[in-house]
Amino acid sequence: MTSNLANYLPSALIGLPWIGVIALVFVPERCTRIIKYVAGLTVVLPLAAGLKLAFDFRGVGGVEFSQYTDWMPALGITYWVGVDGISFALLFLPLTLIPLAMLLACRESRQVRTRAVLLLILESALLTAWLALDVWLFYFGFEVATLAVFALMGLQNKASASAEARRFLMLNLIGSALLLLTLAACITPVGGQTNLASLVRQPLGFDDQVLWASVFVVAITFKCALVPWHSSYRSPHGELSALMRLTLGALFLPVGIYAVLRFGYALFPLGLHSIRMEIRCFALLGLLIVTALAWTDRQGSRILSYFTIAMLAFALLGLTSFEESGVQGSLFLLLQHGWVLAVLSMVMASGLLAGERGYRLAITAGALAVLAAMAFPGSNSFAGIFMILLSLFNEAPVIAGLMVAAWTLLAMAVFFQRRQLRPTSDAGMHALKGWALWCVLPFLILIAMGSITPHIFTNKSNNGVRHWLSVHGQTSPAQTDKAP
Repeated sequence: MTSNLANYLPSALIGLPWIGVIALVFVPERCTRIIKYVAGLTVVLPLAAGLKLAFDFRGVGGVEFSQYTDWMPALGITYWVGVDGISFALLFLPLTLIPLAMLLACRESRQVRTRAVLLLILESALLTAWLALDVWLFYFGFEVATLAVFALMGLQNKASASAEARRFLMLNLIGSALLLLTLAACITPVGGQTNLASLVRQPLGFDDQVLWASVFVVAITFKCALVPWHSSYRSPHGELSALMRLTLGALFLPVGIYAVLRFGYALFPLGLHSIRMEIRCFALLGLLIVTALAWTDRQGSRILSYFTIAMLAFALLGLTSFEESGVQGSLFLLLQHGWVLAVLSMVMASGLLAGERGYRLAITAGALAVLAAMAFPGSNSFAGIFMILLSLFNEAPVIAGLMVAAWTLLAMAVFFQRRQLRPTSDAGMHALKGWALWCVLPFLILIAMGSITPHIFTNKSNNGVRHWLSVHGQTSPAQTDKAP
């Protein structure tokens, strides 16, 4: 039984980054060394609290470390945070990757304090989204994270930074508006109550669930750029810096996939199940388009973005299975991909791959690794993809087969065109010092452990995922009526 003090760990995770934000406000921009020390110390504090939470987390199913407070009683908004098997593993994406992002921010030649403040705000917002059990609290965290990523994107040291940031914001505003509309439609029948417990007790009718589940998925595809809604699919992921590849691909975009599992399953399970084939087609379409772009693109920096979209497509596909293996595979895939992308971003920012030969060598190794993830046990993402495909082959063998074919073609596109790919450099940034590269060693160990023994990362979430599916993974009206 966790102590009452332990129940405040989620709030501590959300609040600790703001200590650094407040401290950095009073540090002059010219005091770069002090800024780096304060930022470095601040990102370690949530990680330490997260390790304490991981040690105390029992993983018996249901929510642990729950904290519930009436935040805005007049509006029915509550402050309800907690950890279960769904959020436990993904919680460590911001806790472990923000320190690496801070290292990349500190090697910038200008506006170091601004980037450090934005990264700390981003960490707090992402933790709010992961831990929230109230729809408005999640929405608030997701939107603050959107604004933080938008600001970071505009600070990139290149001429097209402002245009890329505006395109990113435009697409996310469309998604945010649709998401807001969906949440408003869900809370209206329950008198404005916004916590998940109240919403689950009075589910929407079948037709309403189908309608709002469709709007919800469209909103997520806008915010995660899973489908080419605009003329240039590569726009939101253009020629990104190493810092933006990490914050966007490994930290921000997975929140959309998590939202489908956490809130989509809870608010409209029947609706999601009835449109599961359409969602699978969305995921397949996104993967096919990035595969086509990879065969024609000569800008090497976008390759990591294409693989990120491919991973997100597979993760979304796993959620449509409504089975434990598919959901576990999606969560594991997001976690492993985040760590792999972090290592690649750090290595590419280190200057070790300077020159076209070194750059193409890295691209070749990456393409072979991605190809191996589909067919070679022990590779970093094999377990996640295998679990997803296993959950789908009985019901949707054609979709599963096409996803495998598109994934293979994506890896082959990079491998066969590696000689035409042009390396890019992050202007205005200093190469990382040698000691900074040692920071990726723990991630390499974690990736290797996940590749060989994935149950290490899924053991504590098994019961939570099973409990969540038993309560919210209903696929018939009779089951929904029995849901607590």
